Amino acid sequence: MVYTTIIMADAKERILQAASQLFKDNGYQDVTLRHIADNAGVKASIIIRHFGSKESLFLRTLHHGSSKEDLIKGPIDGLGERIVAGLLKSSSQQDPTSQKMSVLLKAITNEQLKFEMLNMSHDHLIKPLVLLMEGDDKELRASLISAQIIGLMLYISVLDDPLLLEKSKHKLIKRYGSAIQDLLDSKD
Repeated sequence: MVYTTIIMADAKERILQAASQLFKDNGYQDVTLRHIADNAGVKASIIIRHFGSKESLFLRTLHHGSSKEDLIKGPIDGLGERIVAGLLKSSSQQDPTSQKMSVLLKAITNEQLKFEMLNMSHDHLIKPLVLLMEGDDKELRASLISAQIIGLMLYISVLDDPLLLEKSKHKLIKRYGSAIQDLLDSKD
């Protein structure tokens, strides 16, 4: 029984590694379960057994091997700038977090993934922000912060906006962080 558990864990890890690489290299739309299975050395039915669907596997790859710091840790004072600094820190094309964001944003045309991304954003960003914030319209303000974060990552990780890439990180952190902080601090 222990041997079987080890083999299954190894298969899951191989599937996650193969899927992560294939989604990064080819994009969500062009990768099939059979393609992933072939690269992981398993049958496609094993992928379904472990992950349920291509969408579920894709979402799991977004968290696989990630050492990304929690962007909303610490006190609310100065949180806007810390969020932007963390995003810029992970915005290089070699950074796994940036690569995952790029793949995710390119795959967002899939209805199931849109739904899942909204849920992830709500659970991992909006809810925790609401708990930190005071005043009215906390959920709306937290949703606007989420939109600002995704927008910045889109421009940096997917569109490679030369204006944003050429500006000093210090200026981006100050200006964009200030806009996020305004939403965090608003009491009306």
